[in-house]
Amino acid sequence: MDITDNSKWVLRYIQSFNSDTFGAINTGIPKFDTSPVTFGSRLIKIKCTSTQVTANQYVGSILQKISLNNSEIVTVDYRSIYLGSQVFQMVDFEPYFIEVNVRKALKQLTISMSEYTG
Repeated sequence: MDITDNSKWVLRYIQSFNSDTFGAINTGIPKFDTSPVTFGSRLIKIKCTSTQVTANQYVGSILQKISLNNSEIVTVDYRSIYLGSQVFQMVDFEPYFIEVNVRKALKQLTISMSEYTG
């Protein structure tokens, strides 16, 4: 397994977010998830960038979610995410989607998620 080979990763999700404001108050980037995009690989690569802060700063958290019987949503894993690129080995459930909770102080975020196919 060569996780450094970019040809073995498929981009599944990319989105940019800006925080909401209420007057002069920053209300943060609301939590979001990747649905209807789901993942089937245990390995995912998450890349976070921001125009606001430098590399390696704490962004927030991701939660691996699965649907039981197409109705009940269950969290099966939780990880912290930072600016830059990170590879995570997720719990062996498929398909799953990712929920992202961004720290309130972060005003801008671009996030991409790729799935390992190698």
